[in-house]
Amino acid sequence: MQLVELALIGVPVIAAGGAGVLATFRPPGPRVTSGLQHFAAGVVIAAAALEPAPGSRA
Repeated sequence: MQLVELALIGVPVIAAGGAGVLATFRPPGPRVTSGLQHFAAGVVIAAAALEPAPGSRA
């Protein structure tokens, strides 16, 4: 692997680890939790919308 690839992989890993440690000491409030859940739902809906219908592949 090249250094750029390792950096692109490492940044989200470090961010997720840091967020987990932060959430351990200071849990997110209801508004932050709601915002994160809405964001995750939007990602799921977008992924489902981009998935082609079965049998429609050329």
